[in-house]
Amino acid sequence: MITALADQICTLLNAAPAGTFTPPFVAVRLNVPIVELTDLDTLHVTVVPGGWDRKQVARANNYALRTRLIDVGIQQRFSADQLTTGGNAATDPLIALGEAIAEYLALQPIGQGGIVSEAQLATDLYERQHIDQLATFTQIVRLTIAGA
Repeated sequence: MITALADQICTLLNAAPAGTFTPPFVAVRLNVPIVELTDLDTLHVTVVPGGWDRKQVARANNYALRTRLIDVGIQQRFSADQLTTGGNAATDPLIALGEAIAEYLALQPIGQGGIVSEAQLATDLYERQHIDQLATFTQIVRLTIAGA
Protein backbone atom coordinates (compact mmCIF):
# COMPACT_ATOMS: atom_id res chain seq x y z
CA MET A 1 0.00 0.00 0.00
CA ILE A 2 1.12 3.51 -0.72
CA THR A 3 0.61 4.57 2.90
CA ALA A 4 2.97 1.80 4.05
CA LEU A 5 5.60 3.10 1.63
CA ALA A 6 5.16 6.62 2.99
CA ASP A 7 5.57 5.25 6.52
CA GLN A 8 8.72 3.43 5.47
CA ILE A 9 10.20 6.57 3.91
CA CYS A 10 9.40 8.51 7.08
CA THR A 11 11.11 5.81 9.15
CA LEU A 12 14.16 5.79 6.85
CA LEU A 13 14.53 9.55 7.11
CA ASN A 14 14.23 9.51 10.89
CA ALA A 15 16.66 6.59 11.25
CA ALA A 16 19.39 8.19 9.11
CA PRO A 17 22.71 8.44 10.93
CA ALA A 18 23.33 11.65 12.84
CA GLY A 19 24.79 14.31 10.58
CA THR A 20 23.21 12.92 7.42
CA PHE A 21 20.88 15.90 7.11
CA THR A 22 21.55 19.54 7.84
CA PRO A 23 19.55 21.06 9.34
CA PRO A 24 18.32 18.05 11.33
CA PHE A 25 14.60 17.25 11.45
CA VAL A 26 11.98 14.72 12.49
CA ALA A 27 9.83 13.65 9.54
CA VAL A 28 6.13 12.94 9.99
CA ARG A 29 3.66 11.30 7.63
CA LEU A 30 0.41 13.10 6.95
CA ASN A 31 -2.25 12.22 4.39
CA VAL A 32 -3.52 15.80 4.52
CA PRO A 33 -0.53 18.06 5.20
CA ILE A 34 -2.24 20.91 6.98
CA VAL A 35 0.01 22.70 9.47
CA GLU A 36 -0.62 25.82 11.51
CA LEU A 37 1.47 28.72 10.26
CA THR A 38 2.89 29.37 13.74
CA ASP A 39 4.17 25.77 13.85
CA LEU A 40 6.30 26.49 10.77
CA ASP A 41 8.65 28.73 12.74
CA THR A 42 10.64 25.50 13.05
CA LEU A 43 11.55 23.22 10.15
CA HIS A 44 8.85 20.73 9.13
CA VAL A 45 9.47 17.71 6.91
CA THR A 46 6.27 15.97 5.91
CA VAL A 47 5.95 12.71 3.96
CA VAL A 48 2.73 12.52 1.97
CA PRO A 49 1.45 9.54 -0.04
CA GLY A 50 0.90 10.76 -3.58
CA GLY A 51 -0.48 8.78 -6.49
CA TRP A 52 0.18 5.46 -8.10
CA ASP A 53 0.22 3.93 -11.54
CA ARG A 54 -0.17 0.36 -12.75
CA LYS A 55 0.70 -0.60 -16.30
CA GLN A 56 -0.07 -4.06 -17.59
CA VAL A 57 3.10 -5.34 -19.22
CA ALA A 58 2.14 -8.92 -20.04
CA ARG A 59 -0.97 -11.02 -19.75
CA ALA A 60 0.97 -14.03 -18.57
CA ASN A 61 1.00 -14.18 -14.79
CA ASN A 62 -0.79 -10.81 -14.71
CA TYR A 63 2.59 -9.04 -14.85
CA ALA A 64 2.31 -5.31 -14.23
CA LEU A 65 4.73 -2.45 -13.66
CA ARG A 66 3.77 -0.43 -10.61
CA THR A 67 5.01 3.01 -9.71
CA ARG A 68 4.05 5.08 -6.71
CA LEU A 69 4.56 8.76 -5.95
CA ILE A 70 5.56 10.01 -2.52
CA ASP A 71 6.04 13.72 -1.79
CA VAL A 72 8.40 14.96 0.88
CA GLY A 73 7.55 18.52 1.86
CA ILE A 74 10.12 20.83 3.42
CA GLN A 75 8.67 23.92 5.06
CA GLN A 76 9.85 26.71 7.29
CA ARG A 77 8.58 30.21 7.96
CA PHE A 78 11.00 33.11 8.08
CA SER A 79 10.67 36.74 8.94
CA ALA A 80 10.07 38.96 5.93
CA ASP A 81 13.48 40.54 6.57
CA GLN A 82 15.22 37.17 6.36
CA LEU A 83 13.70 36.55 2.95
CA THR A 84 14.08 40.03 1.48
CA THR A 85 17.36 41.32 2.89
CA GLY A 86 19.06 38.04 3.73
CA GLY A 87 19.42 36.98 0.12
CA ASN A 88 19.72 33.23 -0.20
CA ALA A 89 21.12 32.61 3.28
CA ALA A 90 17.75 31.57 4.72
CA THR A 91 16.65 29.23 1.95
CA ASP A 92 19.91 27.74 0.60
CA PRO A 93 20.15 25.20 3.46
CA LEU A 94 16.58 24.04 2.80
CA ILE A 95 17.22 23.62 -0.92
CA ALA A 96 20.34 21.61 -0.05
CA LEU A 97 18.28 19.56 2.41
CA GLY A 98 15.84 18.62 -0.36
CA GLU A 99 18.69 17.43 -2.53
CA ALA A 100 20.24 15.49 0.37
CA ILE A 101 16.91 13.77 1.09
CA ALA A 102 16.54 12.76 -2.57
CA GLU A 103 20.13 11.43 -2.74
CA TYR A 104 19.82 9.54 0.55
CA LEU A 105 16.55 7.84 -0.39
CA ALA A 106 17.88 6.90 -3.84
CA LEU A 107 20.30 4.53 -2.06
CA GLN A 108 17.66 2.84 0.11
CA PRO A 109 15.52 -0.19 -0.77
CA ILE A 110 11.86 0.78 -0.61
CA GLY A 111 8.97 -1.61 -0.05
CA GLN A 112 9.38 -5.15 -1.35
CA GLY A 113 12.18 -4.84 -3.85
CA GLY A 114 11.36 -1.31 -4.91
CA ILE A 115 13.75 1.52 -5.60
CA VAL A 116 13.49 5.27 -5.95
CA SER A 117 13.64 5.40 -9.74
CA GLU A 118 13.26 9.16 -9.94
CA ALA A 119 13.54 12.02 -7.48
CA GLN A 120 12.44 15.42 -8.68
CA LEU A 121 13.43 18.63 -6.97
CA ALA A 122 12.04 20.98 -9.56
CA THR A 123 11.50 24.72 -9.51
CA ASP A 124 7.86 24.22 -10.40
CA LEU A 125 7.45 22.42 -7.09
CA TYR A 126 8.34 25.51 -5.08
CA GLU A 127 5.31 27.30 -3.71
CA ARG A 128 6.02 30.92 -4.65
CA GLN A 129 2.70 32.04 -3.18
CA HIS A 130 3.80 30.71 0.23
CA ILE A 131 6.89 32.93 0.10
CA ASP A 132 5.06 36.03 -1.12
CA GLN A 133 2.05 35.85 1.19
CA LEU A 134 3.14 33.83 4.21
CA ALA A 135 6.96 34.28 4.33
CA THR A 136 7.09 30.48 4.29
CA PHE A 137 9.50 28.45 2.19
CA THR A 138 7.83 25.31 0.84
CA GLN A 139 9.67 22.82 -1.33
CA ILE A 140 8.46 19.43 -2.51
CA VAL A 141 10.73 16.51 -3.29
CA ARG A 142 8.67 14.18 -5.47
CA LEU A 143 9.82 10.55 -5.37
CA THR A 144 8.80 8.03 -8.02
CA ILE A 145 9.16 4.52 -6.63
CA ALA A 146 9.24 1.69 -9.12
CA GLY A 147 8.53 -1.94 -8.36
CA ALA A 148 7.44 -1.53 -4.75
